[in-house]
This record gives sequence, C-alpha cells and structure tokens, in this order.
Amino acid sequence: MDTNKNYKSIQEGRDWYFVEYFPAISKNYAGLTLTIMNEKVDKVNIVQAMDKELKIWLARYPVPLCVTAWDISDNQYSFDELNKSKCLIGFFDDKGKIYLSWKANAKKPPDATLEKEYLDTVYSNVEAVTSVEHAAKRKIKNKQIERGVSIFLILAFLSYIWTLLFEVVLQNNKLFAFLTSLYIIYKACQKIFEYMGVWPFKSKRKREKEDEDRLKDQFYYFYKQNPEGFEKLKLESLDKMTKEKNIKTAKDLKMK
Repeated sequence: MDTNKNYKSIQEGRDWYFVEYFPAISKNYAGLTLTIMNEKVDKVNIVQAMDKELKIWLARYPVPLCVTAWDISDNQYSFDELNKSKCLIGFFDDKGKIYLSWKANAKKPPDATLEKEYLDTVYSNVEAVTSVEHAAKRKIKNKQIERGVSIFLILAFLSYIWTLLFEVVLQNNKLFAFLTSLYIIYKACQKIFEYMGVWPFKSKRKREKEDEDRLKDQFYYFYKQNPEGFEKLKLESLDKMTKEKNIKTAKDLKMK
C-alpha cells in the first residue's frame, strides 16, 4: 500500500458559510475550517455549526479532527465569552464513542487513528498525488528546465554566428558600413538628448515606464508624509481581496 500520498483538501458550500476539510498526515489532526460569510451571525450559532460539521466529517472520515471558524476576512473567531477555546477537537475513542473538547488540554486520540496505513484506507476516495506521480511531475519539470537551457545555448551560438557574419559584411560593404555608422551616431545622440531631457520622441513603452515611475515617486512621498494612513490603506486592500476571494469560493461551491 502506498503511504506517501499528498491528499488534497475538500471544499463544500453551506447556507451562510462554507467548509474546507484538510486530510491528516501521520501524527497530526485533520483540519476543518468554517468560513462565515455573514458577519452578523451569533457566535452561539457558529459554535453549533462547528459541532455539527465535526460530527458530519468524523462520520465520513473517522480521523481525529480540529475545527476552527473564520470570518470573511480570514480572521479566526474567538469564543472566550462562551468559555470555549478557538478550536473544537473531536475523535472516536477506544470505545467507539465521539469525544469532543473545547479545551486546550484535550485528551490525545488513539495512536492507530493517525497511522499512515489507516489514513490511506480512510482516504481511499480522496483525490491525492502519490510519491510516484510527484516524481514523474518533477522529472517533467527537470526536462523543461534542460530544454530551456538548450534553447539558450542555441540562441547564444546563433547570436555569435550572426555577429561574425555582420563583421564580414561590414568589412566588404562600404555602404552598409556607412549606414551602420549613421545609426550608431543617431542612437548616441538619442541617449544624450534623453539624458538632458530634451528628446522629443518617446515610445509608448517609455512613456508608460515614466508614468509608472512618477506614480511610484508620488506614492513614496505621500507614504513618508503619512505612513500610518498608508498602512491602514494596505490592510484595507488586503482585507478587500480576501473577502472577494471568499465570496467567489462560496459562489462557486453553491453552483456545484
């Protein structure tokens, strides 16, 4: 039996939250997170949902489980006011009964429930990547790297051949040499005028780069003037992106 599998997490949608189950690896609990989409839900209801989900997933996969709850911005819920810790622990004891605990010093689960052979049996229907598949993907990746190196060497060789041919033509074609000299002088003048800031012709890419640099300078200036405000803005932006990600995940799961 292959005991070197990397099991993928499982997501499922609910009414006002969605769950993600993380299969256990040897000597660790499995994990279950509830992401609460409604910010006005009472914590008592969240605790009840955690208890309900723990029993559902334990019945599906009888592996020691740690359940936590998070808001839409990925902040973990605390239940101190309910005299409970942040995590709900649950597993089947030696007598086959479910043991639940909200305490940090919960009992340890039976060792057999975290052995690799047992986990492979329990998670037989869970999508996973085996060590053989991982090695195969690694081999493909190495081949892609080797191919990239080969292409680079070929291009370098072709560049050398092109330079050599260019020198031969330059030595035997006076008109080509004259035009090349004019081009070199033109490029030199362009660089000088650009440095002086009086070059009138700029490419679209150059203008976009200058606009980007100007915006960076402005942002840095205002950041120095109000670092606290910018830090708050950064946190708000991250919070917004997290919320949008969780909303999209919830919608996708409901569509499934």
